[in-house]
Amino acid sequence: MQNDSSTSAICINSNDQNPKIGSSIMQWLKKFGCFKVETRGSDRILPEDRTDSTIINTAFMWMGANTIIPTFTSGVLGPAVFNLNLYDSIVTILIFNLLGAIPVACIACFGPASGLRTMLISRYSWGYYGASIISFINVFLSLGWAAVNSITGAQTLRVVFDERFPLTIGIVIIGILSLAISFVGYKWIHYYERYSWIPVFVGYCILAGVGAKYFTLSEPTSLNTTIVDYRWKISHALSFGSVCFGISSSWSACAADYNAYFPENTSQLKIFLLTYFGNFLSMTPLELLGAATFTGTYTNSNWKAAYEKDNVGGLFGACLSSLGIF
Repeated sequence: MQNDSSTSAICINSNDQNPKIGSSIMQWLKKFGCFKVETRGSDRILPEDRTDSTIINTAFMWMGANTIIPTFTSGVLGPAVFNLNLYDSIVTILIFNLLGAIPVACIACFGPASGLRTMLISRYSWGYYGASIISFINVFLSLGWAAVNSITGAQTLRVVFDERFPLTIGIVIIGILSLAISFVGYKWIHYYERYSWIPVFVGYCILAGVGAKYFTLSEPTSLNTTIVDYRWKISHALSFGSVCFGISSSWSACAADYNAYFPENTSQLKIFLLTYFGNFLSMTPLELLGAATFTGTYTNSNWKAAYEKDNVGGLFGACLSSLGIF
């Protein structure tokens, strides 16, 4: 095993006489040669160690991070929770996502400039104890997102397996897989996120094509139209907008982490633009699709029943059921 200041490589020597080399795990590792896993902790990444020059990965990283079920689910909240019609949901999503991506893009620029993780950068503004409070809050933020990701993913797995798959088992499986990816570090997370969004995006395109005929601009018939006035719509739109802004800007807590290995002379403008559009262009279409898909429950009773039974996972299954996949 070789170690340097930033990575450790697990190398399997074909001449190694260790009897464990014959085990299936070691043989599997041997096929792939050396795996470089990040071992650096909270230390500053020195300029000479910043060798990542693939700046376009900044955009693809955010594409992978946001092309997920919870992003779709956040769009569902517009019509499902705040009783907005599709037009109002679309306008709200666009405006607040345009705003929410700004702080993420700004903080991402600190990565190449400092070589520090985002939570460490906060020490310069808040001091040691102040930054500890921010870090503590970030722990709860991360736990919340972990719960959302695991639960919505498990709901989808449950529908895929015709409800024979226990929800709790699905949560555990997704949690373990997510934890495993988090241990490999900067390099492999960038590799994973660069391509992980592609099959998910294709799946959402299929969902949009199959379900579009049920989307509607109308409001739910159960809504009492006598109480719907401009003040009501504005208050609900602002509430939904705060959710969209909070979801988009929540990446600010770790935005610099994913750029910390870029050289100090990396263009700040490129980092800002790639981060901004990587976030906006990945989150907005999925949230719009989520809002549009939920309106299908107004015109299709099967969709409505599936959503009431299995939430977003049930809505996925009902929408794609005509393909015979679910």
